[in-house]
Amino acid sequence: MQKTKPKVLVNTFDSLEPDALKAIEEYELIGIGPLIPSAFLDGKDPSDKGVGGDLSRNSEDYMQWLNSKPECSVVYVSFGSLLRLPKVQMEEIAKGLIECGRPFLWVIRVDENQEE
Repeated sequence: MQKTKPKVLVNTFDSLEPDALKAIEEYELIGIGPLIPSAFLDGKDPSDKGVGGDLSRNSEDYMQWLNSKPECSVVYVSFGSLLRLPKVQMEEIAKGLIECGRPFLWVIRVDENQEE
């Protein structure tokens, strides 16, 4: 029986990043984009204008912290702006990150309707 690779959906398209989509041999990366923010597409959510960039006011603090860690030692976690995790799942992910004992940077989008 042939083993299939897990599939991962990525916010890009094949002709933009063909090499990147083939870079991780253990997974089959599938481009499903470009995903266009609502404000530019259907207008249902005029506040959804994000397409990337540095939204952090204190990015220098993060860079200083990252530079203080050994190379390739920080776990980076981001589920993007499309996924909304329930509080219990976020707590379990946080516990796992803390228990792994590695430094981590977890990007979490602030949502007015989300529990703290």
